[in-house]
Amino acid sequence: MSENNHKQPDNQTIPCIRGRLLQDGCLFRLQTSRDDIRAAFTGEEARWLEQAFPLILQQMATMADPGSPEAQMPHVFHHNGLTCESEPGPQGAVCLMIYPTSVELPPSEE
Repeated sequence: MSENNHKQPDNQTIPCIRGRLLQDGCLFRLQTSRDDIRAAFTGEEARWLEQAFPLILQQMATMADPGSPEAQMPHVFHHNGLTCESEPGPQGAVCLMIYPTSVELPPSEE
């Protein structure tokens, strides 16, 4: 979400993964860079992420369907101790951010 003004955990020690979910036909891929992964998740958070990530991607893929009205709306949902925020991005991509649910983010200033 570096290309837009989406709120983000601003403390560099808060673990956070950002990326873009891109659709290629029936396949989805997550595009990230080193800058999109910040701080280290604890062992417990890493296990939560490992368990929740397929569910998060499945939910994101459902919402990314171009025919769905949900595809053009931002979403926040929770899985297994993690929060995922998503919003429509350029060229049909879905921008997402995943961080531990215990992290409180300030209100968006958009």
